[in-house]
Amino acid sequence: MTYQEFLRVNRIKMNTTMNHIIWTCLVSAPVLFFCSLMGLWTGISHRSLLQLFIINLAIALVHTFLIKRKPESMITSVMGLFVIDGVLVYLSSNRFGIYLMFYFVPLLSILFINKRLYILASVWTYLMMCVSSAIISDFHASVRIDYDSPVVWFFNYVSGITIEMIIMFLTGYMICSFMERYIREKYSDEQRLQDQIAVLNAMNAIYELILLIDYKNNTVTTVEDGKQRTDALDSLEDVFWDISEHVVEDDERLFRIFTNIHSLKHRLKGKNNITAEFRSEKTGWKRARFMDVRDDSNGEPEMVVFTLHDIDEEKKEIESYEQELRRDALTELHNRKMLREDIDKKYTGKLDEDLLLFVVELNAIKEVNKRIGIEEGDLYINSVADCMKKVFGDTGEIYRVGGDQFVAIIHNSTDPSQMAEELKSLCRNWNGSDKFELSVSIGYAASRDNPDCDITELGKVADKVLFKEKAEYYSNPEYDRRRG
Repeated sequence: MTYQEFLRVNRIKMNTTMNHIIWTCLVSAPVLFFCSLMGLWTGISHRSLLQLFIINLAIALVHTFLIKRKPESMITSVMGLFVIDGVLVYLSSNRFGIYLMFYFVPLLSILFINKRLYILASVWTYLMMCVSSAIISDFHASVRIDYDSPVVWFFNYVSGITIEMIIMFLTGYMICSFMERYIREKYSDEQRLQDQIAVLNAMNAIYELILLIDYKNNTVTTVEDGKQRTDALDSLEDVFWDISEHVVEDDERLFRIFTNIHSLKHRLKGKNNITAEFRSEKTGWKRARFMDVRDDSNGEPEMVVFTLHDIDEEKKEIESYEQELRRDALTELHNRKMLREDIDKKYTGKLDEDLLLFVVELNAIKEVNKRIGIEEGDLYINSVADCMKKVFGDTGEIYRVGGDQFVAIIHNSTDPSQMAEELKSLCRNWNGSDKFELSVSIGYAASRDNPDCDITELGKVADKVLFKEKAEYYSNPEYDRRRG
């Protein structure tokens, strides 16, 4: 319900209430008539009582008609208030001591939560009190020995009710303003909350759990399958505890720290959202997120949305993509990027004693590409990769770091020169083409022979051996014969 809808419903209820009051006033004439017959009241004639009854009946019928036609109309409200004042004037003119009842009308108008109506009711009531005072001034002046004339009594009496009305008006205006502001804010907050829940319902197809945390009202609203349930904020700890029981042991502590609602406001202050990823024992990777929806006057989160999202497929896709980024498309070996990452992660500090590093380069690949074609050259490269897998595959990692260059980092106590000869032998016996033999130059270095070297320095040692072999290969007369 919006604020305007509330005002409309409230106006209908108040108009109905005033209609009941008017019908109740109708009973006053028969009651007074009965009191007159019993001798309990002699201040008013039977004729006046009859007139009062007829006037009240006519007014009640008209007001009832308006209620049926336009129950929410402001005209119906104004008429009701004015009619009550009119009845009070009539009773006062017949010397009923009911002047305090006049203050009831402005106070009743406050309940409409409309400052303009309150001002109108207050001004009208004040005028009716003045009219009533003028009507009864002759009587009161005649029975009071301290007043010389009705005018003196009238001005003395009106000055008193003027002061009372001013005090009442200012107090009532402040009450009316407060009620209007409070209810407007309440329904504005309610409307914002409903709008937010509508958005969350739309998001429900994406997230497996959505929580709306309201620190102002200490509540948490669960949105699930298009339905919402509101509980006390303390119940949120049970919700997070149930989730944490399915989190893998390595991530459980991280999840519980992240979902601590007592420190959440401090961690989220000044941020749009905070996120954590963890693994579930049953369904894989999840992403939990707290989003700041609204801050209080101190800039602290007042309303927060928590979402839980299944990202297992996303993680698998990212992992697959990252693997592709680290994989050479032609040979399906690791690439240069992977080599750099492994060097930074695995081979820092002192190297293992059995670590061997090989640098392998295919000989005469340019001539192969030039004379036979790039596809034949790709076949040569793949063949070298296959040979290296057979020699090194089970003991370490192999990387293609350039067009025709490979690096292998393995753990093996065998003499690296023997493994290099084994790889060359495999390549010589390769039977992929009768136009060129598969030939490689190999550089190598062992950590046990270079105990003071890190991985980079060990690579430089292997490069020196490679360059020496390459020089021997290209200076060999057999190379020129093979080119021809």
